Amino acid sequence: MIVGLNPCIGGLNYHDPSVVFLEGGEVVFAAEEERFARAKVKGEAPRRAFAYGMEQLGLHASEIEHFAVGYDPARRGSNEIVHTLALALQVNKALEIENVPVRFVPHHRSHARSAFVNSGYDRALVVVNDGVGECESSTLWRADHRELTLLESQDCTASVGYFYAAITALLGFQPWRDEGLVMALAPFGSPIEALWSALDRLFLQYGRITIKNFDRYLQSGLYLDTSGACDDLRRALGSLMPACDDEESRASLALWAQTRLEDQVLGDVCQAVRKYSAEAICFSGGVHLNCKLNGAVSVALSVPAFFEPVAGDAGTAMGAAFETTSVPARPLSHLFLGYCLDDSAIAAELSVRVPSILATTLPATRTITELLIAGEIVIWARGAAEFGPRALCHRSLLALADSQQLRLLLNQVVKDRLLWRPFGPVLRRQMAERLLEDDRLHRDGRFMIESFHATAEGRLALSSALHPVDGSLRAQLIDEENDPFLNAILTRLETEHGKLGLINTSLNGRDEPICNSETDVISFFLRTKAVRVLVTDSTLYTKASVR
Repeated sequence: MIVGLNPCIGGLNYHDPSVVFLEGGEVVFAAEEERFARAKVKGEAPRRAFAYGMEQLGLHASEIEHFAVGYDPARRGSNEIVHTLALALQVNKALEIENVPVRFVPHHRSHARSAFVNSGYDRALVVVNDGVGECESSTLWRADHRELTLLESQDCTASVGYFYAAITALLGFQPWRDEGLVMALAPFGSPIEALWSALDRLFLQYGRITIKNFDRYLQSGLYLDTSGACDDLRRALGSLMPACDDEESRASLALWAQTRLEDQVLGDVCQAVRKYSAEAICFSGGVHLNCKLNGAVSVALSVPAFFEPVAGDAGTAMGAAFETTSVPARPLSHLFLGYCLDDSAIAAELSVRVPSILATTLPATRTITELLIAGEIVIWARGAAEFGPRALCHRSLLALADSQQLRLLLNQVVKDRLLWRPFGPVLRRQMAERLLEDDRLHRDGRFMIESFHATAEGRLALSSALHPVDGSLRAQLIDEENDPFLNAILTRLETEHGKLGLINTSLNGRDEPICNSETDVISFFLRTKAVRVLVTDSTLYTKASVR
């Protein structure tokens, strides 16, 4: 057993702590610490996730071959022997274990390896874009079976990740967490010539994104102090700086950032495909959590593209494990790799806390369908939790995708988030050609990692799951093979009621990680009055108020 880690201690990264268990080249457990800690943790080792994985798999420390860490301190000029030995001891101590060897893998190599393995391609180019690894912010690789060769790299002064984080902070959002809000805000904007010209002067050099004007805020020459950089930005923009209540200028700023990001990445990728005669291309790194960017790239390319579903730093734990295994690693067929719900524990607790609750044994497709048609929001909490940032109908809230009333209820009451934030839909893969206008329908769609645009029919059928301005959608496509039960529900909705999809949004409240355990799910269900239906692997629960 190899255990991949994003440790987030001792200078080994600082955010997205995660753990991945790899056996015989196959991922058998993977989780982020935030799901267990119930907070967006930083600078904390994935101790709880590791302990649960060990218990779930019935492992003893002696069965771990080594820890694989997606960060190599030696590349930062550290004393390779003394420092790495000290960090190995620190990792063992943090995970409350002893004498497990630690192997360090360069950060961008870990990102690249994860994306390439999970793509299933034999040969491909691999693009990695993030804030910074040990030294690089962007890298380009050639992957050929087991070989992974670095072709090009950019240092942190050319970091598109830092660029987008700085704009996130400038807009008053939290960098390294709220970049998705900038992406969602952008379509509301229109170009403001004076603002865009000023921003171009500050951030573009020879037509390319740079943060050289703010390099004094690169701590230790590498890590961007976004607070200091934003102070300078505000002074430089002067009267052009959008006020907190100036929604038009704020949206224009977001649109400028998204436009410049897409233009540069798309230009670089198209050039790389031509230059290296690529057969296919893969993407990873935190920048490629931007589904609008991914959608734009995928549609423009003439070769198949794969976007790593765990593109952020949590995914480096997987890539490091893949990189250090002696057997061929196998691509993920799904992301249901985390905490596994115990239905009997849910049943026992609900029977005590809510004696009046109605429990119906599954399958109950007709009953669930009728509840959805009646306008109920349904908690869909089944099996193992997803690894990565997306809820993929194992820890989700589902509702009709053509009801603006339900969209407002979900945003305003259930999730308590900004009213303009869009949702994503889940629909049967067979409906993609009718509902999605992009002509590259061979796209995977399982992982909600890239955006599509709706057809005219799709705009009506999925109206509450679209971006309200540009009609884009981050769709999850399912079929009989990968989710037979939900596929049956969607089929019944289509054939009996003409409903072609459902909103799928993550099961969590404001600023919370996605629900993980039985306790998390039950707590959300009982405290959220607007949600009266819960579906687990074996049972449909309805509160007494549901007729």
